[in-house]
Amino acid sequence: MEEPKLSVIMASYSRPEALRANLKSLCYWPSVKDCEVVISDDASPDVEDIRAVVNEFWDKVRIQFYEIDAERGGRPWFYREVMPNGGHYNSATLTYNVSLRRARAPLFLFCGYDLLHVLDNVEAALRLHQEDCFTIGTEYASTEVMAQELYKSDWEDPRTFLKKEYLRKVSVSIKRQRKLLHIGCLSRKAVMTVGGMNELLLGGFAFSDVDFATRLELAGYKPVFTNEMFCIHPWHERPDSLYAKSGNSSVTSVPYHRNRVIVKLMAELGCVNPNDTVMEKYYNLSWGPERAIKASRRWFDNG
Repeated sequence: MEEPKLSVIMASYSRPEALRANLKSLCYWPSVKDCEVVISDDASPDVEDIRAVVNEFWDKVRIQFYEIDAERGGRPWFYREVMPNGGHYNSATLTYNVSLRRARAPLFLFCGYDLLHVLDNVEAALRLHQEDCFTIGTEYASTEVMAQELYKSDWEDPRTFLKKEYLRKVSVSIKRQRKLLHIGCLSRKAVMTVGGMNELLLGGFAFSDVDFATRLELAGYKPVFTNEMFCIHPWHERPDSLYAKSGNSSVTSVPYHRNRVIVKLMAELGCVNPNDTVMEKYYNLSWGPERAIKASRRWFDNG
């Protein structure tokens, strides 16, 4: 079989119905033949259901599937191990790195495992990629009504859900130009240059893409925003306290925005060591971008 042109990179945790919708929408598009899907599961309590979904699509798309055992280094997705300075180990980035290390293609398409592909994102990623850039697509958050219909109805075409009453707001767009790699494409070379995602990231799961995109820019890669890679993020309950208590997937709380800015600044200052205090990093610039990239690369290569 021909080697894949692109690896779709996912990290999953529970919610098998979301993974099923993602893979079903991905397989709708002709370009699925050009890609492989690499999924790493972060010790889901319902991992048997995740396995069952993977098996459903085994003969429809090339899949690599890996499980991180909580007793052997993996941590549940929303686990928080408090560090002396109030930071946390980031299990989401650890899980993404498992997928990145095992991907075979020269190009990577980062994709949240609960996104719905309403356009042919693999084709767009292959067509739009530029070697010295990383491409960031558009994500819309959905209403709760759409999520209920998505998981219950026997739909075939993912474009069914491109209705005004289903789309709540833009999460990532050309207009706002937020560097969130919920759906984004970059080369294997770029990933290796910055050492993968930062497994020691302070601040928790929600800011790993901010840190990653900042380090890519520091390494000389330019962000390019496009609406030609397009996903819908179905509504779902959020178990973490950084989000509004209404249960929707919008980010509304002050702590979220404050922490997001802190993580971006820390990435710019080269912060990767969770044993250093935040304030020390604010005022000590001896950890420049080059040292940060080398340190993160060491963790990635040795994983």
